[in-house]
Formats: sequence, structure tokens, C-alpha cells
Amino acid sequence: MLSLLLVSLVLYLPWFPDVPASSPSVENKPTFEARPEQGLDKAIANCSEAIRLHPDDAKAYYNRGRAYGNKKDYNKAIADYSEAIRLDADLADAFTSRGWAYDKIKYYDKAIADYSEAIRLNPSDAAAYFYRGNAHAVIKDYDSAIADFSEAIRLNPTYAEAHLNRGWAYGQKQDYNKVLADYSEAIRLKPNFAQAYNNRAALYKATQDYEKAITDYSEVIRLDPHDAVAYYNRGRTHGRMKDYDKEIADYSEAIRLNADYADAYTNRGAAYGKKKDFDKAIADCTVALRLNPNCALVYANRARAYGDKGDYEKALADYSEAIRLDLNDAAAYRGRGWAYLNKKDYNKATADYSEAIRLNPNDAQSHRALGLIYFIRGLAHFERKAFGQVMADCSETIRLNPNSSVAYLMRGCAYILSEDYEKAIADYSEAIRLNPNDAEAYRGRGLAYEQKGDLDKANADYAEADRLDQ
Repeated sequence: MLSLLLVSLVLYLPWFPDVPASSPSVENKPTFEARPEQGLDKAIANCSEAIRLHPDDAKAYYNRGRAYGNKKDYNKAIADYSEAIRLDADLADAFTSRGWAYDKIKYYDKAIADYSEAIRLNPSDAAAYFYRGNAHAVIKDYDSAIADFSEAIRLNPTYAEAHLNRGWAYGQKQDYNKVLADYSEAIRLKPNFAQAYNNRAALYKATQDYEKAITDYSEVIRLDPHDAVAYYNRGRTHGRMKDYDKEIADYSEAIRLNADYADAYTNRGAAYGKKKDFDKAIADCTVALRLNPNCALVYANRARAYGDKGDYEKALADYSEAIRLDLNDAAAYRGRGWAYLNKKDYNKATADYSEAIRLNPNDAQSHRALGLIYFIRGLAHFERKAFGQVMADCSETIRLNPNSSVAYLMRGCAYILSEDYEKAIADYSEAIRLNPNDAEAYRGRGLAYEQKGDLDKANADYAEADRLDQ
């Protein structure tokens, strides 16, 4: 579950509003407010003139700081907030706003200190708790974040954003029932809150409740039909449900809205690959690589499409590039091993599958593929009558894939030809256990019994082989 939620981390980021609004606790209206309709530069000029006329006007510094903050000039905002605080150490909003500016430049300890001072000056300020909760969340102090969001909600029960961010913090603690409750309450309080629908959809997707996830993503799209990311996320959810046509349609709409959406091209290419439309898969991967040339995953995806078309040379080139970009990508080594295997270059295939297993010891596909390689190599040894090598390769096949009845069958044959009848009987018996309808296994075991002089058992096995062959 945790890994699923981490995949959706972008969707679960807390909601951070813009420059904090003035707290209701400020008794006097500022002399000059940073009204958007005036324009930020005009607001700054007005505040600067107020400061020239009244150098001790803390509110003028505060409002100029807000204008600088809206312009994303956070250092100047901090300087003005600091001057406002020097002139009026009880101006709680100045501490809240400076904390917000520190947040923006990632000085989280200073931000938390300022929010705490704002709370000391005005303990009923829900917004200060909310912002401090955000800062705690960013530094992964989720318990403190939850406590702050809860206090913000206690002070302001209709605070939808606090419910949203508390839900996100609960998600980091894997308390999914509380996550769902908070997201749903945020939506109840603010029915057009697209981010809340988006986060709840991500939760539903992570918990494999795909129908509900699609419903919520559709609501995000209804609220903002130009939200390319919402189409992308809904497309990924359709993909989880193996509805590839709808998945492709959503990625296509995301691309129409954002022609440079590399991830949408990547995933649409993967969806085309699952539909065996390999030319379209390759075309999408090529566009994705133009937009993001250093993405190992896209090279691997295109390599798979080339391989599925039978163009193993291009597949090898793309898998090699994926490996160059990410030397620890076990899947890319496995894919290149698959391409080498199809070209019958068993030594290189073995090397790549072995590296995939080294990087990911639990890679079942690579274990099975290596088993197949050893089995194929064992057949070649059979042709040269190198029975010791046949046994060694079959043993390795069995180690990698203990349920390979064919490997037991072939090793049993090698034991007979080497006149080791007891081991032959043991291997044929295991092959029969794994595949009770294998006539060849009964016939081989019968031959081993016959060579040992146990004719009753030999005849019984021959009879069973004849029965299965009918």
C-alpha cells in the first residue's frame, strides 16, 4: 500500500494557498493594501510613498511585504515583514506572512518559529495553525502537522483546506480511513474543491477502488475541462482497469491540452503496446524522448515495442541506452536479455539475466528466462553427448525454476545415458509429480527400471505411458 501511495505523491501534496490573508485579529486597516486591481508595482509604489511620509508605519511595511510576496520576491518581502515586526512586535500577521515567505525559500525552521510567534500573539488564528501544519508536513513531522491542522479545524470547522491537508498527512501515516474522511469532508464543505476530488481520486486509485477514482477524476475535469493532468490521471486509472481504449483517449486529450506532456506520450505509447499497435507505441515513445531525452523508462518501452515487432537490433540499442542512463534498472537488463535470447546469443542473454537477478533477486521473470537458457544450452550439449554438461545445465534450470518438469525429464534422460539409473528414476518421478499426464516421463522411468532389472515396475510405467498416449 505504501508504495502505491508513493507513486501518487504528486497528487497528495498538501494544498498551499498564496500569500496569507490578513488575520481578523488586526484591528486597524492598513494604510495601503496590495490590491491586485492596482497592480503589484503600483501597490509597492504606494506603500513606498507611505513609508517615506511615515517611516514608522509598520502596516505600510507589512503591505509592501505582501506585494513583494505576490511578486515572488521573497527576500524583499522578508525584509519588509522584518521591519514591520521591528516597529510593531505585536503584529501577528507580519509573523504569519514572514513565515510564509520563509516557507517559499525553504527555511522551514524559521517559518515554524514565525508561525509559532503568530499563534502566541493570537491563539485563535486558525490560518497560522494551518500554515505551521504545512511547514511541519514538508519536513515530514506528520504528527505535529496533524495536530496543527486539527487545531485549525477546531477554530474554524468549515476550513476545507485544513481537512484536505490533514488528510494528506494521515496518508503519510497510512491511516487511510482518516484520509478518506478528511478528503470527503473537504468536498462537503467546498463542493467545487477540485484538489480535494483529485486527492480522493488518488486515494481510491491507490486502494484499487478504480470506479470511484474515475468518478472523482471526472469531477475534477468537469470543474476544470482544461486540466491536462486530470485527464492523464484518469487515463492511468483506466489503464489499471485494462480499458486501454479509454486510457488512450484520456492521454490523447491530455496531449491536446498540453502538446509537451512527455508522460502522457510515454503512457499512451505503453497503452498502444498493450494493444499490439507497435508502430504507434514507437511513435509516442519517440516524441516522449524528444521532450525528455534522458528517460531510461521510455527507451525501455520503445525497445520492447521494437522487440515485439521482431526488430531485435533496434531493441538492443534502446535497451542499452536505458541501461546507460540507469545502471541499476533490472527491468532493462531483463529486456535486453530477452532480445539477446531471441537472437540466440545465449552468452549475452545469460549475462544480462544474471545482472537483472543480481539487482533484483526476486525477479521471477529473469529466473525463468535463465532457466530456459540453461535448458536450451542443455539441449545443445545433448547433441554433443556431453551429458555432464546437460546435467549441470538442467540442475541450474531446476534451481531457477523448481517446477520445470521438462528439466527433470531431460536430466533424467542424461542420467540414463550415463547409467545412473537411481538418479534417473528420481528425476522422472519428480517430472511425473509435476506433470502426471506426461507419457514420456513414465516411459523414461520405465526404461530406468528395466535397466535396473525391475521389470514389474518397468512394465507398469510402460503401460501407463501407452494409456496416456491413447
